[in-house]
Formats: sequence, C-alpha cells, structure tokens
Amino acid sequence: MAVPSPPASQPPAKPAGPPPEVQARIDRTVAWANERFSAYYDAHPPPMPSRHGRREFGFMWLAKTFMVRHLAFASREELHRYLVRQAPAHAYYSTAYYDDPCAERMQDKAWRGADLIFDLDADHLDGSAERSFEDNLRVIRGETVRLVHDFLLNDFGFAPEQLRIVFSGGRGYHVHVTAPEVLQLGSAERREIVDYLSGQGLEFERVLGARIVHKRLGKRTVNEKRTDARADGPGWQGRIVRGELKVLEELRGQQRSEARLRLKSWGLSDEKCRELLDMLHAEERDAEGLTFLERFRATGQAPTGSAMDKVLRAKALQDMALASMTGETDEPVTSDVKRLIRLPGSVHGKTGLRVVPVPLMKGPPSHL
Repeated sequence: MAVPSPPASQPPAKPAGPPPEVQARIDRTVAWANERFSAYYDAHPPPMPSRHGRREFGFMWLAKTFMVRHLAFASREELHRYLVRQAPAHAYYSTAYYDDPCAERMQDKAWRGADLIFDLDADHLDGSAERSFEDNLRVIRGETVRLVHDFLLNDFGFAPEQLRIVFSGGRGYHVHVTAPEVLQLGSAERREIVDYLSGQGLEFERVLGARIVHKRLGKRTVNEKRTDARADGPGWQGRIVRGELKVLEELRGQQRSEARLRLKSWGLSDEKCRELLDMLHAEERDAEGLTFLERFRATGQAPTGSAMDKVLRAKALQDMALASMTGETDEPVTSDVKRLIRLPGSVHGKTGLRVVPVPLMKGPPSHL
C-alpha cells in the first residue's frame, strides 16, 4: 500500500491587521506626521557632522520596520534635500570614519577610526520609572556633568574643545570625544574605559595607598594604618574618600538606632557601633579646630583597630561608596566602534523633540 505524501508545509499566516477604518486613520496620521517632518527639515537643515564625507548615514520612518543605511552625503545641501523629500522620523550618522561609507558590507567600508561616545539614558538609572520625565532629565543631566568634569576633563585630561555634548531628543545625553588619541581605540580598549568609569576591579587598599605607621603609646608600640588619600585627591583615590564620607554623613544623619542596625549588618559589634557613632556625633575639636568628621574629610586617615577603620574596610560600605561615585554610561555604545548615533539637528521620532548640541555644562561648585 502506498504511503501518502506528507502535506506541503504552508507559510505561516500573516497576523491580521487592524480593521480597514482603523488602518485608514493610521495612514492619515502617518501622512500628517511625515508632512510635519518634511516641513521641519525644510525650515531647519541640520548642520553637517565633521568629516561628513567619511561617515555613514542611516534613517528610519514611521510605520516602517526597516532602516535604510549605507548612505553618504557630499554636502549639507544634499543631506537637506534628502531629509525634506524622504521625511524620516529618525536620522543617524556613524561615529566611525570610513574610506567607503556607502559599501553595504562592513568589511568593505575600510574603517579608519571612530569617535569615543558615551550614551547616558535616564531609563538605565534606578528609580527612573517612579520619576517624572522632567525629574529624570534633571538626574541624568547631573550624571552627565559628573562624567564630563570628574572623568573626561579631570581624570583623562581631555580638552573642552575635544568634547561635544548633545541632548538625545529622548531621555538623556550623548557625549562625543573627538581627541586624536581615541580615534584608533578598538572595542577592548573602549571597554577598559567603561571599566574605569564603573570602578570595575578596583582595589581599595592599593588605590588609597595604605601604609603602616609605628607609634609609641606609653610603653607600647601601636601600629596604625594611614593613608594619604584625601577627599580632594586625584582620580579614584579622592573619589573613594568622598564616597566613604557620603556614607558616613548619611549614618550621622540617621537615628542612632537605625544607624546601629545598619552597622551591625556590616559586621560591627555593639561596642564598635557605639564607638563609631560617638565619633561621628562628637562635637569636640582638635588643636586645629576640627571635629572628627571634619578631620576625616580633610585627611582621609583612620587608625588601625578602631571602629572607623573596621567600617571603612567593610565591603558593604566600599560597595556603597563605589556605586555612588561611578560614571553612568551605556557600555555597548561606548565599546562599539561602528555605531550609528542620532544626528544633531534632527528630530527624535518618538518624542518629537530635537536632538540639540548643548554648551559644555558647568561642573559642581565643590568636589563634595
């Protein structure tokens, strides 16, 4: 008996679209939005990025799921005509420079370098869902100021003219670094920069430069662990001290019962908890007129064996100090040497806000 052939496989059925009357309203809305995009670009041609002839451009539209990319423009006028005629909802350009940006295969473009990019987005911050749009922008602006001043200008030593800050049109900022030293960095080197910003693998003892000092106390010799780290010290050394001070001042501002429970969770005994809280609340001043907390703020020094030394070596406090001082950025964006990023002067198709370059933000009034 012949075995019947299996039925021919059928292509999966396409999902049913909206009813015709709903689709008609969608089409009218998209057409109206496209007219608005076109009118905007007609009146506001975006400035061309530097070295635009070496950069790839890409675009996306409303109600379309694909991107058109591998494009290049020889002049601002050529880009302007394209934007007015095509009315894209999203416009991008490459952070990389190529010999042939129009080549469809990446290996045929001949990569020649890329700007260093930091993408700061409020969506990545803890608690963003509970904050308003305005509050999220305020928080991410503070993170951008810290990234620019604490890390890029101070730690890395970039010049202000080598930085460009752009409001993304959404919920954050893009920071572009165009210094010649960064253009040839590969993905691995750029990930190391992100590791530095986040304090990944940081060794507290080494960074703080801890050393043992022998002191005579009556007939006894006492070993004290000292560090030359200060709150206004360079790089991560000063940043750690500021983070520790921030946590200690939080403890001082809490009810003593709450602070004691917190310290006990870090492994301190009842005696050490009392000792530390007494020091934090002490109003007595030394020969230089400083309280204990003011002295620590000025020197970052704590003796070995004291409750203060024990709590400063507690991993919980170190983790909190580290988390409060890290730089905020999206690692995949920074490490990507062929990234497309929003074109300044364009419109963000989801929010309707412009992608706008902003002046270099002023730093905080104090390192604390």
